[in-house]
Amino acid sequence: MLDEDDRISGYSYFTIWPHRSAAEIAGAHRADTQSRGVGKAGAARSFGWMFEHLGVRLIGLTAAKDNVRSAKVIEAAGFEPIGERTSLRPDGSLRESLYWEMTRDQWRALHA
Repeated sequence: MLDEDDRISGYSYFTIWPHRSAAEIAGAHRADTQSRGVGKAGAARSFGWMFEHLGVRLIGLTAAKDNVRSAKVIEAAGFEPIGERTSLRPDGSLRESLYWEMTRDQWRALHA
């Protein structure tokens, strides 16, 4: 993502499991571009693109328990909170996260 001065302001990347027709998205915004509401709009465009152009059936998302900004973006998009997950980091430590899901049919119903 580029800001008004054509500087990189954030990034996102997708992980896709074709055999499950499922995906996840992760990313971040530069600190000085946060809390401007652009994350919600950008995330919504990405979710729509994943469902409609990649054809995934399910998107699952996690955010660290203390990551309030990501949780707000995820919840604003209409994802359903499922519970918590524990992930193993590459360094062997554990990360406790909140977990949400949304199906393509749920997305389409919200954006009809």
